[in-house]
Amino acid sequence: MVNDDMRQIGPSRFTGADHVLAKAVQRSLGKPESGTPTDPTPLAPLAAAYTGELVTDTADISWQAHTAVLLSTAYPPGIPNHN
Repeated sequence: MVNDDMRQIGPSRFTGADHVLAKAVQRSLGKPESGTPTDPTPLAPLAAAYTGELVTDTADISWQAHTAVLLSTAYPPGIPNHN
């Protein structure tokens, strides 16, 4: 359901200034200057070796209720989290 809703809403919309800033941050860290993504990532099954890189506070809740996790663009690709 979340995937269907996000496909209907569409990807995040970034301004030219957003792309310039993203590329500047990527450049400053020696990363490829791709800017911010403009297309949604297709829904795919988790890799067989997935070890749960995402940490959330929903573990206890997910034992009791159906839970979905939505990831969206919060920082430019290729840079460390919480940078």
